[in-house]
Amino acid sequence: MKCYTCSNTADERPHHIIFRNKIQFGTNHPKNLVCLCNKCHTQIHHGKDIERKKEIMKKLYDLIRNDLELCYNKSKTGNDPKVINLIRVGEL
Repeated sequence: MKCYTCSNTADERPHHIIFRNKIQFGTNHPKNLVCLCNKCHTQIHHGKDIERKKEIMKKLYDLIRNDLELCYNKSKTGNDPKVINLIRVGEL
């Protein structure tokens, strides 16, 4: 399997594009999962190269832009996570 962003060999576990945390409410839907190599995955979560991180995330957000509703759960307040709104308006 190849990494979606750089074509290196991907890790076995897929990465959540919209994170499954208390801020982004990502789902396990297949549209929200992508194969990444360890280097790209580490860059997203711990990398210091901000421009590379933005480049990777833009590519991933472009992948799900038309399927956002499958990739996150609404919060209990009914508000969409900030990242979803930024993707919708094209800022991410």
